[in-house]
This record gives sequence, structure tokens and C-alpha cells, in this order.
Amino acid sequence: MTDQAHQSEIIFPKFYQRLIAENLAKYDVLAEMEPWYFMEQQKCFFAHTLWPNICNEKLFVFARRQDNDDLAAFLVDVTNKAEQVYILHGWTNEGFSIMKKLPDIWSWMHMVIDDMQEWVELNEYL
Repeated sequence: MTDQAHQSEIIFPKFYQRLIAENLAKYDVLAEMEPWYFMEQQKCFFAHTLWPNICNEKLFVFARRQDNDDLAAFLVDVTNKAEQVYILHGWTNEGFSIMKKLPDIWSWMHMVIDDMQEWVELNEYL
């Protein structure tokens, strides 16, 4: 079964469903959440398909940070419910490493806002 087929079985958080359904998620590197951006649905993937044998968790990658190899992934549990968000650092010698575990997408959004603030302060904007 492909990642797309497995993706349709995931029970995503309501907030994430709303972002996708109402086209509120921006898929551009220069999106409103810079330095983070959501990945287009067809580009989302399960970490184990790209990096097998790294961990036993089913991690569905849905967002990426543009200035490094950090990824945001939902932990999909045995009931196919996605709630926790893991921050992964991809493309390491081992494949990827888990940098942080967050309880939900709201916690991830708070982290994104902090990253946005740092991004704006480090870069020159008018």
C-alpha cells in the first residue's frame, strides 16, 4: 500500500483537518509560517518509507523547516489516530533523529510562532 493510501486511513486532529479542508495551510517555502511550511499532501510521507529500521513509531511527515533538515511528523498510533507531533532532523548518517516530542499540533504551532519570531529578528525585514 502506498503512503497516499495509508494517509487516507489516518485520523488527523480537527485543527489539521480544517487547515487542509479550507486551504489555510500554505505549501510554499516563503509561506506565512516562515521558516516552517506545510508539505503538499502528495509530498507527505511516512518516515519509515524513506528511512527504514530507524524507529518503531509510525511517523507521518507533514511539515518542513526551510533553513535546515527539520521535519514535523504526527505519531500515528495503533488506532490510526495522529495526535503527538515529533520534530525530526532528517538526512543524518543514521537516517533521522528525533529532536523533540510535542503533545499535539497546538504545541507545535506555539513552537512555530517562537521560530517565526526568531526568524524575523535574525533576518532584516522592513
